[in-house]
Amino acid sequence: MQAAGDLGPFGLFTNEAVASPVMVASHERSGTHFMMNAIGLNSAYRNTPWLNFDLDATGSRGNIWNAGGVRGFFNFLEQRHCSSIIKCHFAADFFVFPGGETVFSPQQKVIYIARQPAATLLSFQRYLWVQPVNEGPGKRDFGEFVRAPAEGLIRRYQLATTRNIAERWLNHVLGWHQLAARCDNVLFVSYARLDLKFDATMRRVLDFIGVEAPRVLHRPDPEKDTFRISSNGLEQPSRAAALTEIRAAIGSEKLDLALDLIA
Repeated sequence: MQAAGDLGPFGLFTNEAVASPVMVASHERSGTHFMMNAIGLNSAYRNTPWLNFDLDATGSRGNIWNAGGVRGFFNFLEQRHCSSIIKCHFAADFFVFPGGETVFSPQQKVIYIARQPAATLLSFQRYLWVQPVNEGPGKRDFGEFVRAPAEGLIRRYQLATTRNIAERWLNHVLGWHQLAARCDNVLFVSYARLDLKFDATMRRVLDFIGVEAPRVLHRPDPEKDTFRISSNGLEQPSRAAALTEIRAAIGSEKLDLALDLIA
């Protein structure tokens, strides 16, 4: 049975057929909604309304800066069979107790989607460029952007400081990859594989979250189901040129390691 509003002020969906909460995590502008919408189109999970796991995510139920409080909130969602997908941009270390145990509820599933850095950071630059508040460094030059330290509201998503925006992306991807390597309830997925091998990748994702895949899988419509950001007069380099700037900002060895993981 599916019902809306069972989670009080959160206005989210519940479904007794759903055994555990599903969270889609990513660095900003990495295909978060591509993954969320793909799950929503092919399962009982709901991509709208989703739960935006952010500063006010838990309402009065706890403090998101308290790991125990976050665990209690996820347990609350699991006990009520929350079928609305959780969206998250926080770094992996945010969800780990000092001893190494994670805060996730017993059956919770987390899918982390990672996208090629040039595409991600070019989109991220466009996003920050049009923000009316100080969400992060609004630099016109892409090279200056990836070398700029994190500032403004985007700092809420990280516990540790980084030298620059490019390193922030790197740490985000590597941190979640390391968590997925040791936690059975975290799945690391490449955006490129989801895009180029959609059916095979989605069958893997659906199997991971305990859902039988439909015979015919439905792919989200990129013209309707994604958040596109206008350049708003911002001139940007090609992806190849952007990758050169990113390489200069974080070094070839670290970048190549990350590129291998998200190929």
